[in-house]
Amino acid sequence: MSNKIFKLHLLNLNYSSWSLRARIAVEHCNIPCEIITYYKEDPQSYATYKALSPTGLLPLLEINSESGSLLIGESLAILETFAESTPSMWPTDPLDRAHARFVAAEMHGGFLALRKAMSMDWGRRIAPGKITWSPDVQSEIQRIFDVWRACRDRTVSGAGAGADEGYLYGSFTIADAMYVPVVLRFQTYGVEPRDAVIADYMQTVLNTPAMRKLAALAEEERKSHVFPWPEYNLYSDV
Repeated sequence: MSNKIFKLHLLNLNYSSWSLRARIAVEHCNIPCEIITYYKEDPQSYATYKALSPTGLLPLLEINSESGSLLIGESLAILETFAESTPSMWPTDPLDRAHARFVAAEMHGGFLALRKAMSMDWGRRIAPGKITWSPDVQSEIQRIFDVWRACRDRTVSGAGAGADEGYLYGSFTIADAMYVPVVLRFQTYGVEPRDAVIADYMQTVLNTPAMRKLAALAEEERKSHVFPWPEYNLYSDV
């Protein structure tokens, strides 16, 4: 993989959870990668990425190498591609690795009610208790808490392998990258952690150097771009 050149095409940080999943992995794992950002509300930017992406969606990983070029869509596929050259993006323990793939895939294909009810909005803050969630959303919140708690309990018990840095499987993995936007959504919409273990995990995610860097970039983005809020339709699918 060393001879491959990566270009990562993303939607903006503030409102695209799928783009953030790829971007946080690049930042946290120091993956050499050119970042190109697009904005749906800019007609020229929108037309450019729509023409580039085979699905018309972002994120999109452009790979250039001696043997040719390729475009890879879908956040989880992009993260898997990065993991080929950065194996630490999956847990070293085989059982942890299998479980991490399960919970990453569950996030990729599930939690549709939560994603619809909680649009990604990094800079927004709603006080806890201000919103009454539907039973479907409440159920998905509890399932996510169950996932996080099961991962952390396994790590703390020593069933897994490696040092415990506070992430789901001790060190940062693709599973964490997949759930980073959920942590941000819970912060935005005032969803309080169920217990201290979950609260500690959320704080671990929010306080990493990579997240602090991206939070600062997201704030600058909010200052330099006028987004069409509160009309959420432009980014409701991201």
